[in-house]
Amino acid sequence: MITLILFLLIISYSRQLVAESEIVDFVTAGSDYNYSIDFTGGEKTVGIRRLLNGDDDDKWQFYHFCAKAKSANKKNCGSWVDGKGNKIKGEVTLKATLKGKNIVMSPVLVRDEARYASIFEDSEDQTSIVQLRVRPPSPLH
Repeated sequence: MITLILFLLIISYSRQLVAESEIVDFVTAGSDYNYSIDFTGGEKTVGIRRLLNGDDDDKWQFYHFCAKAKSANKKNCGSWVDGKGNKIKGEVTLKATLKGKNIVMSPVLVRDEARYASIFEDSEDQTSIVQLRVRPPSPLH
């Protein structure tokens, strides 16, 4: 009986670890990255958010697609904004385009290394976070 209880606890704990883990993906600097929204509810994606490596958890940046943006998000759609809706200042060159079941981000640079996730109109909807790692381009021979 104790063995069964211990087994069930281990199964429960391992499921929790899998649910909370992030997906890690890689892209070469200067190329495009296809962030897949091919999942149940992915068609409801209205934008993408990111937390740059080294930033605090409250410094997410948001990018809303103009074709799907509503109300306050329509004003700054097509640009990266902070949590208050202010455009991010500095060298933000990464563009995001909705193409079918992918969000195409280009060009991805080393400074774009971050945690990315879809944005939905309904804040209750959630998706997995993708930790995007950027590799330097291969040297020319």
